[in-house]
Amino acid sequence: MSNPQPNIVYDAQLEIIFIDYSGFTLTQAIMAQVLTEVIALSATLPRKVYVASCLKDTKFDPALNEEWGMLTTELLRYVRGVIRYGVSNAYAHITIRTSTVKNRLQGIQSHIYPTREEAIRAIRQLEQSPDKSGS
Repeated sequence: MSNPQPNIVYDAQLEIIFIDYSGFTLTQAIMAQVLTEVIALSATLPRKVYVASCLKDTKFDPALNEEWGMLTTELLRYVRGVIRYGVSNAYAHITIRTSTVKNRLQGIQSHIYPTREEAIRAIRQLEQSPDKSGS
């Protein structure tokens, strides 16, 4: 029996990779696997697309704090940007925001939205600004 992993799906109509971390405690191992899968998926696409991550009821392993920014930076080599939504855990929100500022990702914009629909709208707005990406 394998360990459950976050669901990763490319929506061809929206041209967005969706990652559902709902209910997970994110660890270095989980994030390394997700990174590997998203890189492989991105290689099959004709262009870079955005990633929208659902973080509802998601927790962060404290050991992941330092690596979160490095993992996001690596991911941004393969995707246009990362948008997050549904962040319901205060510690997760703080971890994302701190890492974004510390690593100067996307001009220190965390791109955290309450709902999937708002995240998609934000992506569409970012797509209109080719010099900007989400992270």
